[in-house]
Amino acid sequence: MKIAVASNNEKTVAYHLGRCKGFVVVEIEDGEVKEKTYRPVPVEEKEAERGAQMRFRHGAGCAHGHEHHHGVEGHGHGHGYLVVATIHDCDAVIARGAGMGMVRNLRNAGKKLYLTEITSVDEAISAYLKGEILPVVAAT
Repeated sequence: MKIAVASNNEKTVAYHLGRCKGFVVVEIEDGEVKEKTYRPVPVEEKEAERGAQMRFRHGAGCAHGHEHHHGVEGHGHGHGYLVVATIHDCDAVIARGAGMGMVRNLRNAGKKLYLTEITSVDEAISAYLKGEILPVVAAT
Protein backbone atom coordinates (compact mmCIF):
# COMPACT_ATOMS: atom_id res chain seq x y z
CA MET A 1 0.00 0.00 0.00
CA LYS A 2 1.14 3.55 -0.73
CA ILE A 3 0.07 6.76 0.94
CA ALA A 4 0.84 10.30 -0.22
CA VAL A 5 1.41 13.15 2.21
CA ALA A 6 0.95 16.59 0.63
CA SER A 7 4.07 18.67 1.28
CA ASN A 8 5.79 21.70 -0.18
CA ASN A 9 9.15 20.97 1.45
CA GLU A 10 9.23 17.21 2.31
CA LYS A 11 9.03 18.01 6.06
CA THR A 12 5.69 19.66 6.77
CA VAL A 13 2.18 18.66 5.74
CA ALA A 14 0.77 21.15 3.22
CA TYR A 15 -2.35 23.00 4.27
CA HIS A 16 -3.91 23.36 0.82
CA LEU A 17 -3.88 20.03 -1.01
CA GLY A 18 -4.95 21.56 -4.32
CA ARG A 19 -1.94 23.89 -4.32
CA CYS A 20 0.75 21.62 -2.94
CA LYS A 21 4.09 21.43 -4.74
CA GLY A 22 4.54 17.70 -4.17
CA PHE A 23 4.03 14.61 -2.06
CA VAL A 24 6.03 12.45 0.28
CA VAL A 25 5.01 9.01 -0.98
CA VAL A 26 5.31 6.22 1.55
CA GLU A 27 5.20 2.53 0.76
CA ILE A 28 3.86 0.51 3.67
CA GLU A 29 4.21 -3.23 4.20
CA ASP A 30 3.01 -5.09 7.28
CA GLY A 31 2.25 -1.79 9.02
CA GLU A 32 5.78 -0.44 8.59
CA VAL A 33 7.35 2.17 6.31
CA LYS A 34 9.44 0.39 3.67
CA GLU A 35 10.26 3.30 1.37
CA LYS A 36 9.77 7.07 1.40
CA THR A 37 10.28 9.31 -1.66
CA TYR A 38 9.30 12.82 -2.73
CA ARG A 39 7.30 13.43 -5.92
CA PRO A 40 6.95 17.00 -7.15
CA VAL A 41 3.70 17.91 -8.90
CA PRO A 42 4.62 18.80 -12.50
CA VAL A 43 3.81 22.21 -13.91
CA GLU A 44 2.29 22.24 -17.37
CA GLU A 45 4.03 24.58 -19.80
CA LYS A 46 0.80 26.33 -20.78
CA GLU A 47 -0.08 26.93 -17.12
CA ALA A 48 3.35 28.43 -16.44
CA GLU A 49 3.04 30.73 -19.46
CA ARG A 50 -0.40 31.90 -18.38
CA GLY A 51 0.92 32.55 -14.86
CA ALA A 52 3.76 34.69 -16.16
CA GLN A 53 1.32 36.67 -18.30
CA MET A 54 -1.06 37.21 -15.38
CA ARG A 55 1.76 38.37 -13.10
CA PHE A 56 2.91 40.76 -15.80
CA ARG A 57 -0.59 42.23 -16.20
CA HIS A 58 -1.32 42.58 -12.49
CA GLY A 59 2.13 43.16 -11.03
CA ALA A 60 3.10 42.85 -7.40
CA GLY A 61 0.53 45.36 -6.14
CA CYS A 62 -2.52 44.82 -8.31
CA ALA A 63 -5.78 46.67 -7.65
CA HIS A 64 -7.27 43.84 -5.61
CA GLY A 65 -4.38 43.64 -3.18
CA HIS A 66 -2.25 40.65 -4.12
CA GLU A 67 0.11 39.28 -6.73
CA HIS A 68 -1.34 36.63 -9.00
CA HIS A 69 0.30 33.27 -9.56
CA HIS A 70 -2.04 31.58 -12.03
CA GLY A 71 -0.08 28.53 -13.07
CA VAL A 72 3.33 29.54 -11.76
CA GLU A 73 5.02 26.90 -9.64
CA GLY A 74 2.06 24.57 -10.01
CA HIS A 75 -0.70 26.82 -8.73
CA GLY A 76 -2.94 26.94 -11.75
CA HIS A 77 -6.45 26.09 -12.74
CA GLY A 78 -5.47 22.63 -14.05
CA HIS A 79 -3.40 21.82 -10.97
CA GLY A 80 -6.03 19.50 -9.44
CA TYR A 81 -5.66 17.11 -12.36
CA LEU A 82 -1.87 17.17 -12.02
CA VAL A 83 -2.12 16.50 -8.28
CA VAL A 84 -4.26 13.39 -8.77
CA ALA A 85 -2.07 12.17 -11.65
CA THR A 86 1.06 12.54 -9.49
CA ILE A 87 -0.34 10.12 -6.90
CA HIS A 88 -2.11 7.76 -9.30
CA ASP A 89 -0.63 4.66 -7.63
CA CYS A 90 -1.39 5.73 -4.03
CA ASP A 91 -4.33 4.47 -2.01
CA ALA A 92 -4.61 7.33 0.47
CA VAL A 93 -3.73 11.02 0.76
CA ILE A 94 -2.95 13.04 3.88
CA ALA A 95 -3.20 16.84 3.99
CA ARG A 96 -4.17 19.62 6.36
CA GLY A 97 -6.96 20.93 4.14
CA ALA A 98 -8.71 20.39 0.81
CA GLY A 99 -11.46 22.06 -1.17
CA MET A 100 -14.58 20.25 -2.29
CA GLY A 101 -13.32 20.03 -5.89
CA MET A 102 -10.21 18.17 -4.78
CA VAL A 103 -12.23 15.96 -2.43
CA ARG A 104 -14.45 15.06 -5.39
CA ASN A 105 -11.45 14.45 -7.69
CA LEU A 106 -9.86 12.11 -5.16
CA ARG A 107 -13.11 10.25 -4.54
CA ASN A 108 -13.59 9.80 -8.31
CA ALA A 109 -10.03 8.46 -8.55
CA GLY A 110 -10.67 5.94 -5.76
CA LYS A 111 -8.39 7.63 -3.20
CA LYS A 112 -9.16 8.01 0.51
CA LEU A 113 -8.47 11.47 1.94
CA TYR A 114 -7.27 11.96 5.50
CA LEU A 115 -7.22 15.48 6.95
CA THR A 116 -5.13 16.30 10.00
CA GLU A 117 -3.88 19.23 12.05
CA ILE A 118 -0.49 17.53 12.40
CA THR A 119 2.20 19.62 10.68
CA SER A 120 5.11 17.14 10.61
CA VAL A 121 5.11 14.65 7.71
CA ASP A 122 6.74 11.95 9.87
CA GLU A 123 4.26 12.49 12.73
CA ALA A 124 1.32 12.38 10.28
CA ILE A 125 2.58 9.08 8.83
CA SER A 126 2.94 7.67 12.34
CA ALA A 127 -0.59 8.80 13.29
CA TYR A 128 -1.96 7.25 10.09
CA LEU A 129 -0.29 3.92 10.87
CA LYS A 130 -1.75 3.98 14.39
CA GLY A 131 -5.25 4.66 13.02
CA GLU A 132 -5.38 8.07 14.69
CA ILE A 133 -6.45 9.92 11.51
CA LEU A 134 -9.87 9.10 10.08
CA PRO A 135 -10.79 9.36 6.38
CA VAL A 136 -12.97 12.18 5.13
CA VAL A 137 -16.46 11.12 4.16
CA ALA A 138 -17.63 13.44 1.36
CA ALA A 139 -21.24 14.03 0.46
CA THR A 140 -22.14 12.96 -3.05
